[in-house]
Amino acid sequence: MRSHSMRLIVLLAATSPAVSVLAPTKSACDVLRSQLRGRETASCALGATQVSVRVLDIVSPLQVPHGKKVPCLTLTNIHVERAARRKGHARKTLHALRTVAAGSGRALLVENVVSQKMHALVRDLGGQPLFGCRAGAKGCTYWLPDESRRTWKEMTVER
Repeated sequence: MRSHSMRLIVLLAATSPAVSVLAPTKSACDVLRSQLRGRETASCALGATQVSVRVLDIVSPLQVPHGKKVPCLTLTNIHVERAARRKGHARKTLHALRTVAAGSGRALLVENVVSQKMHALVRDLGGQPLFGCRAGAKGCTYWLPDESRRTWKEMTVER
């Protein structure tokens, strides 16, 4: 699944172990089932935006209590072509990913942020640095709370 000429954004329904890719258009959502079944990573290019995500569970004792985990959808890479930048592509993609992550009971993480514009965007969307990371520092990983504003502790489930 290299490139598709869809108009808007990528939604990744993060239901481990299968990851489904949905590409909304103005008229309807087209479901694109692909070779992602059984995998926990996905990369997709839609128009000018390229996105890579992975599904994981955080089990570190620094992040969650013993015997618990936080299921996550992690944005590992987002790239918007130079000619299409500053038009809201990254913001729309983060909103969509946050909605899908929340709908599947997962936290959305934005991993390894280095761009100052991306740091500002994530903070503008209410992103909080993951424990052990410093906001604004290169390589920071952020957690984007969903619209219900559940806390990190409320996201934990039994292993």
